[in-house]
Amino acid sequence: MRVLIVDDEVYAVEAIREMVDWEALGIGEVISAYSMKQAQKILTEKPCDILICDIEMPRGSGLELLSWMREEGMDTVALFLTSHANFNYANRAIKLDTFDYILKPADPAEIQKVLSRAVEKVEENRVQKRRLEQAGYWDDSAVQRMEEFILRVADGRIPADREEIFRQAGLSHLSEISLDGEFYPLLIQLRAETEDEKEWGKGLVEYGLKNILSEVLSNLQKNGVEPLIPQLAPRYYATFVPQDGMDWEAFIALCQQALSACLSAMPCAVTFYPGRLSAVEGFAAETESLLKLASDNILYDNTLYAPASIEKITEEEGTWQKVLDEGADPDELGTLLDRAARGGLLTRTYLRRMFVRTQDYIDRHSIETPPGGAVSDIEQLQATASLDGMKDWLARSLSRVPERELDERQDTRDVVEILRRYIRGHLNEELGRNELAQLVYLNPDYLSHIFRERVGVPLVDFITAERMKKARELLLSTDLPIRDVALAVGYANISYFSRQFKRAQGQTPLEFRKSAGKIV
Repeated sequence: MRVLIVDDEVYAVEAIREMVDWEALGIGEVISAYSMKQAQKILTEKPCDILICDIEMPRGSGLELLSWMREEGMDTVALFLTSHANFNYANRAIKLDTFDYILKPADPAEIQKVLSRAVEKVEENRVQKRRLEQAGYWDDSAVQRMEEFILRVADGRIPADREEIFRQAGLSHLSEISLDGEFYPLLIQLRAETEDEKEWGKGLVEYGLKNILSEVLSNLQKNGVEPLIPQLAPRYYATFVPQDGMDWEAFIALCQQALSACLSAMPCAVTFYPGRLSAVEGFAAETESLLKLASDNILYDNTLYAPASIEKITEEEGTWQKVLDEGADPDELGTLLDRAARGGLLTRTYLRRMFVRTQDYIDRHSIETPPGGAVSDIEQLQATASLDGMKDWLARSLSRVPERELDERQDTRDVVEILRRYIRGHLNEELGRNELAQLVYLNPDYLSHIFRERVGVPLVDFITAERMKKARELLLSTDLPIRDVALAVGYANISYFSRQFKRAQGQTPLEFRKSAGKIV
């Protein structure tokens, strides 16, 4: 096994050479380079298994070197050892599939440990490569380019404009890809990781998933191109199935066939999320919707999961409210939860809506204030994270409500306060006017009118302002990546979030962090 150390500081290279027990790691050759150019020459002549590289060097950075290596098709396991704790460096390093990123000065034992894992990764890659070769499976570069293009459409990096998408496809020389007609989107989520999956390894799991889906979907693809199944995020994959006269029932049957094949062959739990028929310009919106649906799923593994109709959820809410009004029996509410679970309704959104209704009932009926004051965010998270968590919370909280009748009518002040509290507690969710109106049993137009009258701003502007306020807090008080901040305030599309933030703040999220001194 061969290792290349790259650093413009000679003493740093020598220090690493001396502090590591190479023989114990099974590494037979250690090569040194002191610039990007030297490293490129060595890598061209001698493929290296592991790269240890400084990031900031005067004649070409470590990131530029790794980018060049990836463009050249080198799968070297890369480890950055640097004194620069910079968000941009870490972000770019992750995108280039860096194995690890350690700050100087590093403890020798830590470096030895990380290198030991890197050696294991090299061996794992070799085993997987041999298995893939034996299976006769190699990703064609054209397929990789097409998957990357579809990924850019699905995650919004290419604007959701039909002409622009076709123009970009032409610029990328993707004549094989068919973008005409309509497609059924399908999101595939690998659920909780299992020990069997760890033994398989990430590469083999991905190969197995793609191979199964390709077999099921291959007859539907156009121009002889195999199905495109890009990875949206860790453990999330997507494909877009051409309609070609196939109705919804036939599509669901096809999904069930693919799911059954996955469950019989894959080492982990898999859930499929089928989406609505869409043209290519709708891919980003549908992908965002399906990702939100997946994040809402708390119960359903190894299944084909589609959202319940809003009418059904509203009907269940009405039943829930009726039980509250008739005495709020926790056992009866628990029975409703069990029924919702059997009917495919039990999601985080469902539990949150029932939580808000129940908490409002408690607030209006309780004589005493619960210990610690108002319900905490942690208590709400625990209650809405699982079926058992909700049942436990109901049993505890409803015991504080005395058995007495109160006027159930709410004036407009109550309605507006309920909405403001709900919005602030659910910024990471879809907050449409119709859904909010159903929450308080009001006509959407009337709700908008009284909200603006009481608050002084339109409902949609209030929601956006609250999201931007929360985003500013997270950007200043945490080190969360920009994408995670966007998700936390209800934006699955990071580009759209950045535009909204700049419109409100006058700066992009990254510029805002920099101006506040959060990024060096």
